[in-house]
Amino acid sequence: MFNKQQPEPQLVMSESYKKWRGMIFLVTPGQVELTIKEPNRVFGVILDVGVKDRNSNAAFVFSTAAFANGETTFFPSPGGAVMGLGNNPQVAEISKSIVSMGQIFLVKAQPAKENPLPGAGRVKFYFLTTSGLFVTEDALQAFQSGPYGQLLGRFGQIRAVAEQMIDKRQVKK
Repeated sequence: MFNKQQPEPQLVMSESYKKWRGMIFLVTPGQVELTIKEPNRVFGVILDVGVKDRNSNAAFVFSTAAFANGETTFFPSPGGAVMGLGNNPQVAEISKSIVSMGQIFLVKAQPAKENPLPGAGRVKFYFLTTSGLFVTEDALQAFQSGPYGQLLGRFGQIRAVAEQMIDKRQVKK
């Protein structure tokens, strides 16, 4: 009687996000200037953080892609992407460090054939490698307090730059 379950949150996802997501997992090592041919070499890391808006019960995902050449994109699922973040030298270096760290964390990941989004409060790290796609998933709190905390922190630095750029765009409107 008092244990009324809330309905499952509705995922908010723009068409542009769907299109981007369909393409981002198809990036090849050559497209990000990786010439190393050894197996399981990480050339890109995609972070998906699932969140829920308490007021509207809507769910959305913050996605960030970092590549070996420094190219970086921040893309919330409702829209409002910031692409080309790697043009900022500081962001490019952070992205390159994320890819280097991804090589270390790859040992804890599992091969993945698909790339579904995480639910609210969950995080997925996708590792694009010369041997295919790998993934690891856990609760946000578990990643924050564990060894992945430093990797999350680097992605947080990128998100901060992206949000500054989003704020500047909104001021110009």
